[in-house]
Amino acid sequence: MMSFVDYLNAAKAAEEDNAHVGVLMHYRSAVKVGGYVAGSAIILLEAVKYAQRLKKERDKNAVAYVWGAEALGRIGNTSLREIIETEITKLNARGDKNATP
Repeated sequence: MMSFVDYLNAAKAAEEDNAHVGVLMHYRSAVKVGGYVAGSAIILLEAVKYAQRLKKERDKNAVAYVWGAEALGRIGNTSLREIIETEITKLNARGDKNATP
C-alpha cells in the first residue's frame, strides 16, 4: 500500500503529465491514508486550487462536489472556518497572492 507521501508525489507527477483525474485521485487517496484531520486542509486547498485551473466547468463542479461532500465533511471536530483561516494565514506569510478568505 502506498503511503501518504507516496500519494502526494504521485499527484505531483500526474500534474506534470496533465493527468487531471490522476492528480485529484492521488490527492484524495493521500487524505484517506493520512486521515481526515486538520492537517488535511492543505491537501484540500491544493486540490481546490488545482481544480480551479481546469478548463471545463463540469470538471470543476465535480471536484467541488467530491471534495466538499466527502473530504470536507470528514475533517472532524475542528471548525472548517478555523482550518481555512489558518491555512490562508500561512499562505499570506509565504507571500501567496491567491490567498484570500
